[in-house]
Amino acid sequence: MSAVSCRLAFFTRSLGGGGAERVVVTLASHYAAQGHAVDLIVSRREDTYLKEVHPKVRIHYLHTHRRMLAAPRLAKVLREVRPAALLATVNTFAAVLGQRLARTPTRVVSAFAVRFQHASGADT
Repeated sequence: MSAVSCRLAFFTRSLGGGGAERVVVTLASHYAAQGHAVDLIVSRREDTYLKEVHPKVRIHYLHTHRRMLAAPRLAKVLREVRPAALLATVNTFAAVLGQRLARTPTRVVSAFAVRFQHASGADT
């Protein structure tokens, strides 16, 4: 049985040093290595993890620091790329709005983490 290849997109704030960004780079690179067409859509240019991105991953920079400006720019990329699915971290509202503006059948998956902090200041 052969594996089905599809186009996947990942949307994150930057490739700067953060846990969500590292996870996105790891997932995008893994799927690209498996033969999937992968697009990494990044709001602003910070290249801490750029060297870790698989060479087959296409990177699209939206060149914005403003969350609400990301949605129309994301929509333009989604219309061009037409991925089957978009995994969004951090700016999930812009991802959903961008998909709606693009009017593509792309499925949006929102991923986020919540950090709890004790009164003592320690993270859990």
